[in-house]
Amino acid sequence: MLKRVATAFLLIPLVLVVVLFAPRLIILAVVAALTLLALMEYNRITARIFDGKGFSLLALIIGLLLTLCVYITGEVISAVFLMAALFIFLFTALSAPADMRSSVQEAAFKTAGLIYISLPLSYFILLADAPRGRLWILFFLIVIWCNDSLAYVFGRAFGRHKLCPSISPGKTIEGALGGLLSGVVAALVFNALSPLTGYGAVVLLALITGCLGIAGDLFESILKRGAGVKDSGTLLPGHGGILDRIDSLLFSLPVIYILAISLKI
Repeated sequence: MLKRVATAFLLIPLVLVVVLFAPRLIILAVVAALTLLALMEYNRITARIFDGKGFSLLALIIGLLLTLCVYITGEVISAVFLMAALFIFLFTALSAPADMRSSVQEAAFKTAGLIYISLPLSYFILLADAPRGRLWILFFLIVIWCNDSLAYVFGRAFGRHKLCPSISPGKTIEGALGGLLSGVVAALVFNALSPLTGYGAVVLLALITGCLGIAGDLFESILKRGAGVKDSGTLLPGHGGILDRIDSLLFSLPVIYILAISLKI
């Protein structure tokens, strides 16, 4: 627990400085690093599932190239991501053993990694370039942090009913609700200090962020349970790996960009 708190105190100021003041090229470097590390952890998880055959250098390279593509064009080109994912699927299936069932499963896992990690993280670049986008990133991260941290606190204090015992036995309904409530309160306070939109929209965004964050957390829990591992990695003392820290934002980040920036909710 002490390692977890100490790591958080070291990381949070660094994240705030990068989000608010870093030039665009540094944002690209940070997103590329997160993408690379998360994809490496994801590949290690799939390697456990497929007896050492899950790692793919091609997936790492294409994941980074797609991040660079978003940086250069200033938009997420869905067709490019789709074609890249299909290419990885084809290459994996062709290079895998003759057992077609196993080949298709392995190819699907590697393709999912690209869509699961590289695509949503690219939206950080778009948010950083958008009007008031840096504030939206900060808003989003604070809501996610409050959801995750307070869900743990509420779950330990009041948790009685399991949320999804077959996937993540430690998560409770009480913890999830406490996390959602904490995220809404944090969003309202943030909007009062740095107004971004109407308070009704803020509550809606906080709830969407929290619910999708829970979904992202459960998604990674499914992967880890399938691989028989507790954490995605050991890079962050007390926190596990990079993927353990960003799993909650991967599902919600694109949705927040669409609602807050594209639709101007």
